[in-house]
Amino acid sequence: MSGPVWNVRRREWRLDIAGALLGLSVAVLLFPLRYLSSQILVETVPLVLGGASGLYLVATRTERAAVPAEAWRLSSFGTHCLRAGTLVGLAAMVFVGTATGGRTVPFYAVAALCYALVFGQVFLAAEADLRPGLVVAQLLVAAVIVRWTALLTTPGLVGIDSWTHITTYASSIRTTGGLDGMADVKYVAAPLYHLFVVVAADTFGTSLRTALYLTLGLVMPLSIALLYVTARRLLAARWALFAVAIYGVADHVVRWGVHIIPTSLGLVFFAAVLYGIVTARETHRRGPAYALVFWFGLAVVVTHQISTFITLVFLGAGALVQGWWWVTDRADATLPRSDRTDRSVNFLGLFAVLSTITVVNWSVTPYGDGSFLTTMLDVFRRTLARSAGFLRLESATATASGPIPGSLVSVPPHVSVIDSLGFLLLLLVTLVGAFTLLRRDRLEPLPVAFVFGIGLMLVATLGMPLFGLNTLVPARWYAFMYVPMAVVAAFGVRFLAGALPRRAVLAGVVAFALVFPGAMLVEHKATPEDPVFDESYPRYAYTASELTAARTITEIHPADAPLSTDLPYRALFTRWQDRYTARLSVGEDGTIASDYVVYRRYQSTGAAAVMADGAAVNVRVPADSVCQPAKDTVYTIGAVRYCRPPVDRR
Repeated sequence: MSGPVWNVRRREWRLDIAGALLGLSVAVLLFPLRYLSSQILVETVPLVLGGASGLYLVATRTERAAVPAEAWRLSSFGTHCLRAGTLVGLAAMVFVGTATGGRTVPFYAVAALCYALVFGQVFLAAEADLRPGLVVAQLLVAAVIVRWTALLTTPGLVGIDSWTHITTYASSIRTTGGLDGMADVKYVAAPLYHLFVVVAADTFGTSLRTALYLTLGLVMPLSIALLYVTARRLLAARWALFAVAIYGVADHVVRWGVHIIPTSLGLVFFAAVLYGIVTARETHRRGPAYALVFWFGLAVVVTHQISTFITLVFLGAGALVQGWWWVTDRADATLPRSDRTDRSVNFLGLFAVLSTITVVNWSVTPYGDGSFLTTMLDVFRRTLARSAGFLRLESATATASGPIPGSLVSVPPHVSVIDSLGFLLLLLVTLVGAFTLLRRDRLEPLPVAFVFGIGLMLVATLGMPLFGLNTLVPARWYAFMYVPMAVVAAFGVRFLAGALPRRAVLAGVVAFALVFPGAMLVEHKATPEDPVFDESYPRYAYTASELTAARTITEIHPADAPLSTDLPYRALFTRWQDRYTARLSVGEDGTIASDYVVYRRYQSTGAAAVMADGAAVNVRVPADSVCQPAKDTVYTIGAVRYCRPPVDRR
């Protein structure tokens, strides 16, 4: 039974129960927010928090030792069937992806079923039949197939930022042999990603795109094995496999495996930092473990600024826990000093060293009119002064007050629910795991640091956006947050599997295995190149004709004339062809007011954005509203047309 926070010798109440009751109270307080905002997470997170708290409280009342777990495991034959089904599923993923030309709905159906079979092995195989190495191999192969199906069937690059990093920054390094082409951008002090790609391209004698896919395109899916070796130091093999399974299929982790930018490499280094921290806790030879944390922490600093800040937030959480632990532990003189320190990690030292290096690096990093450090502090200050306010949320679908030449794109409620379901399930079991880690007879610093670190990350991803504070780019935090969440979630599921009645456990694991993988795989962040709900979310990839059109139109367009098209297509002109291109603009009369325009069929069928009333609006516009009859069509290829005002031939 756990003791209270302030003194581990007193046993009047249990900290885990107190945490669950507090969670219920917070859920009740947050519940009315659903009447003030229709944002899906505002409506559902309080329900998940209350559900997790209530589930944990119920589980603590039903803990039993009567039914051993082996009593409801599968027979050896059943486990062999799951393995065989998984192998068939992996082959089917390759076949369906090839036959349908990418990650289509049939592909996701097969992939979800394949992952469900893997989860079945993790949950249901008997101890004697569980093969951790084989399960990890299956997860690695599945991760490669899911990501490479997107990479190999998409012309060009996936995403927006990748075009800048590869075709501008990395290309300039390869051309000049140095960082001169990046001298005025923030990545001049964080060029590791770009140098890595350039060195790989020169080594293999390939294009930058090919080198990117052959290196980081493989590193990203294979790096999920890092989570297994991390979780294995804290958990039995079964639950370490569960952690790596949910991490490998998580939406934002998949996202950075297909939209491969410095964030992707920063995520790998962050996972390595956590591995080093856990290793330092579990070994008596801590020097190599601390060296591992330092070098990978330094690698994060010279790779990506947001990744660095996230790493510092986690280390800062650990430092605060360590300081709190030092104060409360010293008060407990009944425990030997060695028992109080042998399993602790020196978060304070790690945080101090890496934060110092970060401040120095950011102080010499150019950004805006000053250094990255001063500019970001000024941006945050101005955001607090001008934009902060309760429930100032970024809307998923903007609206326009005036007339528009088409129909607005909206996200139906059922699509929002499906799109958030995977994250909500992960959050549910993570919260149960957090309460579980507070129930030990004597709390340990590292698990508490994981819980506190997740809490701070949730504040950045869910809390700060409630007040209009998006300076920290919360969407970039999710994949990093999933690393500790996966481990803590494994603790939660392990507890529930041993505490709830057998039928409830079986129903829960089957439902989770069937729902979670599919929900994560179809989430729009995991499918940037071809969203499953393509009528609601933008497609951040381009067809071969769209790529050819961007190159040709740049060559024939007058240098001094403004050019307009939709977002994200305009980013291709600006970032790849170095041709500034504006968004299509809607005039007061509801027509497209731009003169030189590029139309593509996606503007009429997808979720492209135009400018209306000074804001970006997702809208479907007919072709004749963009390339109006009065304009001349001077170039056409596939579904792309380039139109301009008629030329006076007199």
